[in-house]
Amino acid sequence: MLLWLLLATVNTLIGQTPIQLIFFTGLSAFLVVLVLYRFGLLATVSALFFAHLWVFFPMTTELTAWYATDFVLALIMCVALAAYGFYSSLAGQRLLGGKLLED
Repeated sequence: MLLWLLLATVNTLIGQTPIQLIFFTGLSAFLVVLVLYRFGLLATVSALFFAHLWVFFPMTTELTAWYATDFVLALIMCVALAAYGFYSSLAGQRLLGGKLLED
């Protein structure tokens, strides 16, 4: 509860949030605390990394835009990190264990 209050207060003061958006600031702080308590520090750091990555490298479908190269590199980095995390979570096991068609 105290961590949520601290995060919400800091986000409100630093972001100079208008009074109408204070609810969403509190909600985002709640989600960060929820991920921290439920899934741990690594999941929280990963979630914040990906969230800030999309803020600093805006998404675009117009690949001729001046910021498209940065977006594509960030997208490749995100997909590569997610694929590596998925691969390492299998710990050398096969994806379906070869039992999908046997059932």
